Amino acid sequence: MKNIWLHVAFYSGIGSLCMVVKDLVGTVLVDAIANGRAKLAGNLDGLLDVASIVLSAFSGVNLIALGWQGWLGILPIALVGKYTTQHTVKWSAKNITEEEHVEQPQ
Repeated sequence: MKNIWLHVAFYSGIGSLCMVVKDLVGTVLVDAIANGRAKLAGNLDGLLDVASIVLSAFSGVNLIALGWQGWLGILPIALVGKYTTQHTVKWSAKNITEEEHVEQPQ
């Protein structure tokens, strides 16, 4: 590889973007489940699966294949995940509310 650090930066950037999506969606998913928002939870779960696959299979595998430099490229992904989750928990707690249930006459 000509410039390994360009590859590390590329795969780390893709991984960081996927981590933002993954943590944002996963955090809101937990609140959606807890508040009975079935349709929202289902949609978010599918999106979480796609982001997880891209993060692991594309970014993660390629970073690990780059050796110790690639392992360093995993650190920004972890930091992005930490801060995304922290901020999303605050947002989600305020904005995801319990689904209203309409009583059906019997």
